[in-house]
Order: sequence, then C-alpha cells, then structure tokens
Amino acid sequence: MLAELVDDPARLEQLRAEWDELAVACVSPFSAPAWMLAWWRNAAPSGARLQAVLAFEGEELVGVAPFFTDGESHRLLASSTSTGVEPLVASEREDEFAAIVAAELALAGAELVRFHGIERASQWPRRLADAWPGRRPWLRVEVSMPAPSVTFDVATFDEWLATLNPKFRKNMRRLGRRLEEQDAVYRLAAADDVERDLRSFAALHHARWAGKGGSGVLNEGVERMLAEAARELVPQGRLRLWSLEVGGRTIASELFVAAGRKVSSWLGGFDDEWAQFEPSKHLILREIERAFAEHAVWVDLGPGAHDFKLRFANDAEQVEWTVLVPRGPAYARTRLRLAPRQLRRAVGDRLGPERKHTVKRLLRMEPRG
Repeated sequence: MLAELVDDPARLEQLRAEWDELAVACVSPFSAPAWMLAWWRNAAPSGARLQAVLAFEGEELVGVAPFFTDGESHRLLASSTSTGVEPLVASEREDEFAAIVAAELALAGAELVRFHGIERASQWPRRLADAWPGRRPWLRVEVSMPAPSVTFDVATFDEWLATLNPKFRKNMRRLGRRLEEQDAVYRLAAADDVERDLRSFAALHHARWAGKGGSGVLNEGVERMLAEAARELVPQGRLRLWSLEVGGRTIASELFVAAGRKVSSWLGGFDDEWAQFEPSKHLILREIERAFAEHAVWVDLGPGAHDFKLRFANDAEQVEWTVLVPRGPAYARTRLRLAPRQLRRAVGDRLGPERKHTVKRLLRMEPRG
C-alpha cells in the first residue's frame, strides 16, 4: 500500500466514487462520502483542518481514513454527528491499513485521537494503538453501550413480525387502525420533496427538545448538511426519510441511511399531541419492511437500549467511545485534560505550589495541531 495524507477536500472529491464503493463494501452508511463531505462543508468546527489518510494499491483506492483536527483532537469526519463512522479498507487488510494510518497521524503530530460510537468488533482503536510508532499509546474506552438491531434470520417480513411480542403486535395493529381512522398517510420522501420533509423533520425534533435544553444533534449547519446529502442519497434510495401525516400535517418523521445491505437509523421526532398513537414505531416498521424487500441483512437502530428499540430488536452490537493518547511531549497534559474534574482536584491536592503552577500553565497552552 502507498500512503497519501490529504488536506484538500478537492482531492477527496476526485476519489468520491471509489470511496463510496468502499463504504458500500464495508456496509458503513455514515462513512460514505455523500454524508461525510456534506458534514465537512456545512457542520465542521470553525478552523478545522482536514488530515485524511488514503491508501492505494497501484492506482486503486483501497483505504480511506478521513480524519480532521480541531486543534485538540483528531476525529473522523461527521463522527460528532453520527455514530459508526470508521476507517474503510478492503477486506482482510485492516492491520496493514492501520499501520499506515498510525504512521501518518503520528507524523502529523496527533496528540489525541477520538472514535465515536464504533462497534467494539471493528477493533479500529486497538489496531491503531498496536501499530503506533514507538511506545504504545494509552487507550481508554470512555463510554460503552449496546446498539440494538434487527437481523433478518427469516425469509419474509411477515415471518419476522410473527417473532415479536404478541401483546406488542396487537397494540401496534390497534393503533394502526386508529391512525387509519384519522386518514393517516405514510410517505417516503422523494427527491422533489425531501427538503420540505427535512424541514418538518427538524421542526418536530426541535419541538421535542425545546423544553429540555435544546437539541444536541441538530443545528443550522447539520440541517444544511442533511439537505446536501439528501440530494445525492435520496435518488439512490440510500437516505430514507419517512413521514407520517394527518390532515396534511407531519406528526412523525424518522431518518435512515443505508449502505450495502445495512440500514442505520439516524434520528427521529414526533408531535407530543400524537404520542398516544406511538407514531415513530409505525415508521420504524415501515423501514424494516422496506429493508426486507431490498434484501438487507440488518437494520441498526442506533446506540442506547431504549424500550422502543427493544420492542423490535433481536440482536445488539456493543458500541464504544474511545480515546487514544500517543506518548510524547503533550502526553501528560492531554491525560490530565481528559481526567474527570474530581480526579484533577485530587491530583492537585497532592501537588506542591510550584508543580501546581506548572500544571496550570501547561493546561493553558494552546494544543498543537
């Protein structure tokens, strides 16, 4: 493999088709270029710098690790907006590509590498740590949680439906009939109406979180990102925005993204006035039915063992938020910055005034890119 470190997004655009082929082959919906580059253009932090690592076999692109740095850490594009974002590489070449990525990030002066909600089974943080030049970096899992999913081990949607809890099935049929009585319409956004549906989707989500401190996911930049990604992915059938409407008014929305034979849930929202009908569950059922029709292998319902997900799930992956800290001049400062506030206080109590002053000075220093 030949390595290339890229700081110009135009270079990634040149490789967009090959990059997307890798995302499909690796069944990684949120690692596709349409999603990640839309995030870079619309929602990346101010001052962020691209430091993507590519690998080639001759002229063929065989690996993509689209990192960026915000001055404090190296992360993959769109990882703050979506979980499951990971490096992509041709099958059975993960360790080889990890060595290239580790070497390039080390040369770029990476002081902290973050991974957000990637499957434990992917082993990317461990692979990078094992391959890092010199002493092995400190590696820590900060958060770990299950991501419920629906795996298709039966032939048809009806067969799968029969595996659900009978009481739950009966309740969904009853609520479905009540929605039909309200002339409810289920609709999958098409290319010519997706931007309108995205606005309704955003409005529902913001309304749900208005009294809880606001959304931690949606902002103006992310909304522009969704509109841009949708222009490419909706015609391909890979961004699926479901809406449930009553009287021309959207009462629930659910957004999914697909790559290969995997479909991932991204976000949803519903009108509290219609909560008794459990509208989001009806939209999830519609997407699962569609995924069956398209011969998908599984539907990822996203991190968190929430009750509404467990109603559908028959499997789960463990996903992790992991930090990697290379050994170097900034190691102690970075470790201290990551430490919980209580631990910082406990360490501070054990330091003399002179050493405490030195630590504070180090923490105030601007991190190197």
